[in-house]
Formats: sequence, C-alpha cells, structure tokens
Amino acid sequence: MDRIVLDTNVFVSAYIKPEGISARLIDLWILDVFELVICEEILDEYVEILLRKGISYRLLKELNRQIWNKAIKVNLVGSVNVIKNDISDNKFLECAVRGKAKYIISGDKHLLNVKKFGRIKILGPGEFLKRLKIR
Repeated sequence: MDRIVLDTNVFVSAYIKPEGISARLIDLWILDVFELVICEEILDEYVEILLRKGISYRLLKELNRQIWNKAIKVNLVGSVNVIKNDISDNKFLECAVRGKAKYIISGDKHLLNVKKFGRIKILGPGEFLKRLKIR
C-alpha cells in the first residue's frame, strides 16, 4: 500500500469543502486505500490552521486523536533544507523521507515546484486521484 504525506492546505480543504477532491482523499485514507504518514509538527500545523478557520476545539481534539491513532508516525530532526522560499515546507519532505512515503499531496507551489524529491513524487490532489484511478 502506498504511503503519502498530506500538506496542510489539502487537509484543511477537506474540512472546509467536504464535497471536494481533498475530502475524497481523506475518505480514501479512512477506507485504507493508502497510508498517511504524519509527524507531530505537521499535525500541530493542521490543528493550528483549522482552529483559525473556526473548527471547534472539541472536534479538533477528536480529529487529532483519530489521525494520531491511524496514521504512521515519524519523528523529524530537521535534516531537510531544500525549500528556501518557505522553510516550514521542508517538514513535509522530511516526513515523507522518514515515513518512506511515495507521494506528497499538496496545493502549495513551493512543494509542487520541487516535483520530485528522491523517489517521492509531489502531486496535486487531482493528479494523485487520477493515478489511483478512482473517481
């Protein structure tokens, strides 16, 4: 089963637009179509942004627990420094490397411009769904 890392913008989009492509990715993860790789730094960013978007703390606490229990967890050491324009995006690359992910799914131009990091492909949500051949 493929392992992926979801950029924050994809994850947040899933909760803001529950009928969109990003939400479909979350559904597919829940259905075990692929495995999600996560680290504490990325999960913290998910929570921070969702709080700013008005998601209730109670819902976020439950969401945090569900993600942490289901996803593959890795620890970062800050060893990746590829993206210079937004250094906070490097955590997604390092998480993917440490978690042996095949893909990073993102809508962020800094990540998408990298296209490939080692064997890790960086794709937008729609492109990833096409690769899965799932509608």
